Amino acid sequence: IILKMNNFLLGNIRPSFTFLSIVNKKNLMNRLKKRKNKNKYDKFAYSFYNKVQNGFKKQSKNRGKYIIVNSNNSIEDNKKLIISSIKNIL
Repeated sequence: IILKMNNFLLGNIRPSFTFLSIVNKKNLMNRLKKRKNKNKYDKFAYSFYNKVQNGFKKQSKNRGKYIIVNSNNSIEDNKKLIISSIKNIL
């Protein structure tokens, strides 16, 4: 489903690389609780988020150009990872 959705949304556009942000259940639920204004996607059951995240993880293994960002880490650690990854690509 993820691949079909990507093809529909992106058409012939192929990114040079993609950052894939992953987060565990505890951190996801804590972040959702902190939001003042929730949208319809924020109200889905955890199983929905888990299926989507697993779909993107699977897709990232089958294709190159994915950089996994562990969103359970600190913002500073992820900032360093992202900047370093961009520098290596450029």
